[in-house]
Amino acid sequence: MNRRRLLAVGAIVSLAGCSTTVERSVDSNPDPEDVIRDAIETRKGVDSIAGRRTVTAESAETDGGEMKRTERIYERPPANQRLEVLDATNAVVSPGTVTVTTRPITWEYDPTENEAIKRHHPHRVFADRVRLVLEDVLEECCLTYEGTDTVAGRETHVIEVAPPADADVERSIDILVGDTRYVIPLEEVPQEELDDAEVIRTIYITEEERYPIKERNVVTTGETELHSLTAAFEEVTIDGDLDDEVFTYDPPADADVSVTGLEPEGIYDSPATAETVAPYDLPDPDLPEPYELDRVTVVETDARTTTTLWYLDPEWPEREIYVSVRDEPRFNEDVLERVEVNDHEGFYRDGRVESVFWNCGGLSYEVSSPDVAEPVVEIAETIDCD
Repeated sequence: MNRRRLLAVGAIVSLAGCSTTVERSVDSNPDPEDVIRDAIETRKGVDSIAGRRTVTAESAETDGGEMKRTERIYERPPANQRLEVLDATNAVVSPGTVTVTTRPITWEYDPTENEAIKRHHPHRVFADRVRLVLEDVLEECCLTYEGTDTVAGRETHVIEVAPPADADVERSIDILVGDTRYVIPLEEVPQEELDDAEVIRTIYITEEERYPIKERNVVTTGETELHSLTAAFEEVTIDGDLDDEVFTYDPPADADVSVTGLEPEGIYDSPATAETVAPYDLPDPDLPEPYELDRVTVVETDARTTTTLWYLDPEWPEREIYVSVRDEPRFNEDVLERVEVNDHEGFYRDGRVESVFWNCGGLSYEVSSPDVAEPVVEIAETIDCD
């Protein structure tokens, strides 16, 4: 089946697979592919990241003007993140800006306007962009080992990621160091110059933990540097004692607060409590080990109710399965593959989210597995809906 793919290398697209190593002693230099593989495994198992990060950008369009911002970052991948801007020069954000994201809600606070936005996203699924970037680097990029360097008091392996000659340049990039997307300001660069441009990405991965803590991205055309973007931790704690309270947020008492998105009727810790609000009985599917129920969300829109049971792997929270029940269908059977679910006609979808849909007992059901493949049809067959 088609495994989910995500634009994760940012400015590097459609990169051919290859690996080269600068001529040094084999005993003293690791294979860059092995270092990236280790970083992927580290990211899969990491529980928390906390640190102070500096992002610096320079662009030829601003006559060498530099944008610099320093941020405090807390992460519990893949969903929970808190980002506080401590200092910023020539940036579109101001010191005091705060963004806090959890699975159901994102808070954004702008200190210049003293405004806070609370965004509900009860149906959002979270892919680990850092892992996806690293996997794309490993599978599609040309890697060169460039020795070692010291970053945030740690010895790091420096790996250059170079695109083939025909790679395109995009205008945004996913930052490995802190899981953030940045827009590269190339609006004023003529398209013919971008057609000849290339991006070189350099990743710094710690020797001890095998974790990326610095990267530098340079967009060049010929001898001209169009743009550079460097993100680096000045200090970082990996898998430290991080309190979950850091992912809660209360705006200033005098802030202007607005609310957007689909606000659920409730988020519950069990199907039994959710059934006090949902207008129908909820299913009890059999999930493969080690999945456990994380939460149940009930959302009402235009007199229709969608109830979703979310299951997570406690050892790898990116592994997620959800089961949804709706008053009426929300799928287009004409573009889906037909399958059978307990003698009912079902409809299967592959892609970044693998899903099976079917109607039964006057309700519409969905079982989905984002990013990581699970037997969604087999799980659906454990649901008694007659």
